[in-house]
Amino acid sequence: MDFEPHKQAAVTAAEKGARILQARYGNISRIRKKVAQEIVTEADTESEKEIITVIRHSFPEHEILSEECGLTTGSSEYRWIIDPLDGTVNFAHQVPIFCISIALAFKGDMVVGIVL
Repeated sequence: MDFEPHKQAAVTAAEKGARILQARYGNISRIRKKVAQEIVTEADTESEKEIITVIRHSFPEHEILSEECGLTTGSSEYRWIIDPLDGTVNFAHQVPIFCISIALAFKGDMVVGIVL
């Protein structure tokens, strides 16, 4: 199978999410706790929204599992797994060690992975 269109969508989504993170870096107005030791910022949610928008535009039938929104079911055997800001604590404290992680599974096997 050719997964090049999927890879290109993942790269585009990661780049758009990264633009949001760049704009928000050092400019966080609100940090909230999700659970005991986990936090979420508006950068997480804004980046995730942009990434999902790009993927949904290209592949509306695919499932999406994202860190902030959870699982959105789809009608195909593809599942996107998204962490829109891997390293939120670092990001919130302006430690420049964080990334966006996007993966695609087909029938349970990972076929695309992007870390930016």
